Amino acid sequence: MAYQGQKRALFVLCLALICFCGCNPTGVVTDRPLSDPLTAEADESLYGHWGGVWTIENDAMEVHAFIGPHVVKDNPEGLMEAAMTIIDPLKHGIESSHKAYFTVSKIGKSSYVSFFDDPVGSGPGNHLNLSQPGSYAKQKDLLTRFFVTKYHVDNDTLDIWLVKNQEEVSQIEKALEELKESSQLKANEEAKSLITYDSLVVYLRKNGGDKLFTAKPMTLKRIPPLR
Repeated sequence: MAYQGQKRALFVLCLALICFCGCNPTGVVTDRPLSDPLTAEADESLYGHWGGVWTIENDAMEVHAFIGPHVVKDNPEGLMEAAMTIIDPLKHGIESSHKAYFTVSKIGKSSYVSFFDDPVGSGPGNHLNLSQPGSYAKQKDLLTRFFVTKYHVDNDTLDIWLVKNQEEVSQIEKALEELKESSQLKANEEAKSLITYDSLVVYLRKNGGDKLFTAKPMTLKRIPPLR
């Protein structure tokens, strides 16, 4: 079972596995993160090792997610980073994601993650890398695509809500278009697949994320440190 980065059908909130099925993400695609990395605050409740068993394409997979702070000099302190490992116990296969970067946002009563896509023009396999001091400032103008989804931490339980399918995203895009027209928000002419940041924030403030994301969350449990 091959996990092909951004061509596989799974996008996981707050766990930094950014995967797609064809070109249809299971997070909401927008042109800016919901929180500006320069002013965002990290959510320390997400830090640590999380694990669980998820059914992915009819296979029961053991999922491990590792989330922590981004501690690179001269990069925004509000950035967070994560990586994930997926184990197929029947086929003894192990797949690991590259490190991903994100910010978190609180809108109304819900919490959201904005994952950063790879820089414009980076080419296949050349993932975003912010490991060098000051690397965010050098690349921020190339970061034009972000993936938003919803999460909730309750002590040692992490719930993650994904977008059901592209049809649902299209319905939301239509609702956002109507909202944009009624509130005179600027249209995003450059990328048809992107929802403008302003319209998404207005939508979430007005409606919450219940219609946007699946009703049943995917759940992980906190795994205690080995020492």
